[in-house]
Amino acid sequence: MNLIRPDSDEHRYTILSNLATNVARRLGLMMKPYDASAVRDTSGSVHWMYVFDEHESRIYRTQNGMQRMADIDLAKNKLMDLDDISDRIRSAIEKLLIENY
Repeated sequence: MNLIRPDSDEHRYTILSNLATNVARRLGLMMKPYDASAVRDTSGSVHWMYVFDEHESRIYRTQNGMQRMADIDLAKNKLMDLDDISDRIRSAIEKLLIENY
């Protein structure tokens, strides 16, 4: 268990973004912030993206105009368990990896 208390919501979202990027990198994927233009890419490339804000906590997988997403259930409290959140992000990515396109 690795608990931290972010200073602000912005700090919280930055931590979540960094976690998503690092978890994806360990799985051999490149994760970026959400970019709506990736949906229009028909090259066959897979785009892995995240959104962490006051409205949603999601991982997106976009390829050939098809977009899939996995919600990450995160408590809105001030303490964050980095190990648990990393596991949730990894589970979301793995779920999107096994879905049929």
